[in-house]
Amino acid sequence: MKKKLIMALIVALSAQGMETVYAQDIVDTVENRIEVQEANYASLKVITEGKGSVSINGQTLTGGDVSVKTGESVRVKVNPAEGYKVDKVEVNGIVLTKDNAPSAMESLVNGYFDYTFWGDQANSVKVTFAKVETNQTTLKVTTEGKGSVEINGQTLTGGDVSVKTGESVRVKVNPAEGYKVDKVEVNGIVLTKDN
Repeated sequence: MKKKLIMALIVALSAQGMETVYAQDIVDTVENRIEVQEANYASLKVITEGKGSVSINGQTLTGGDVSVKTGESVRVKVNPAEGYKVDKVEVNGIVLTKDNAPSAMESLVNGYFDYTFWGDQANSVKVTFAKVETNQTTLKVTTEGKGSVEINGQTLTGGDVSVKTGESVRVKVNPAEGYKVDKVEVNGIVLTKDN
């Protein structure tokens, strides 16, 4: 008469703070093997403001959660939309600066930073994208009579021309043959030798 082996195998697994119990009754001579691989993951909340996205573990997000391995460096890529730039990056509510995260700030110039997240806290990355301010302004040019105006090498008889804000602009007035300059106005003010 064969003896039957009866035993209960109970294994408790813990992942992300949730406990799972695996139980199996073993009857007869059966070989059971359970491999438990410890891999700790944490949820990372991604928030973006402005136009752009964040890529983590090959997943591109403008918001939502992504799973990251705790205790290991994670590459966070920041992708501003065209016409936008990275204004600031916050990790777990703290704005990254040259003082508190010098290597992250240095690598942000190249569009990414590396960070190690832990499972014992709520993890978040917030990236704020700001519109790139152009340093251009538009000058509206009008002429009366015959002649043209030359601004930064561009000759006009009327229309718009873009110039750099805060820089001097050279304006050359070219009356046509038989004409002379009567007056020049800038923003409604007639220029004289006194102003």
